[in-house]
Amino acid sequence: MNNIPKRKKIRLDQNLYLGEYVYFITICAYNKKQYFGKIKNEKMQLNKIGKIIENRIISLPTFFDCNIEKQIVMPNHIHFLISENTISISKIISSFKRYCFKEVRELINTGDIRSPLREEVNTNKTIWQKSFYDRIIRNKKEYNIFW
Repeated sequence: MNNIPKRKKIRLDQNLYLGEYVYFITICAYNKKQYFGKIKNEKMQLNKIGKIIENRIISLPTFFDCNIEKQIVMPNHIHFLISENTISISKIISSFKRYCFKEVRELINTGDIRSPLREEVNTNKTIWQKSFYDRIIRNKKEYNIFW
């Protein structure tokens, strides 16, 4: 009965996620759906959900002791560089996802978003894929690439 495979741990030692480094973070939308907007004429056009996500990323330093060095919202995922954090990246991301979803759900409940998305959000109870991708930036050259 206990033959269910356990999910592989992808995180490094917790001490590596506190403050000394710059981290490149990627978070994907649930099932990689294009919730956040679309690319038009090679520019990202954020929809209402995308604007909520962007504002939440920008406001992270207000709620956590951290620095957001650069961020971008894409149609089905987000990237940002975070540094100088005194709280673990996992806790920051968990809180970020939770509050983004809460705001999106409130927007949906006001009837401000088309019904197929409303059904999907109400059914799945999330807009995010499980977990996130992170990379510790190792040197200036790598930092410039991610920047």
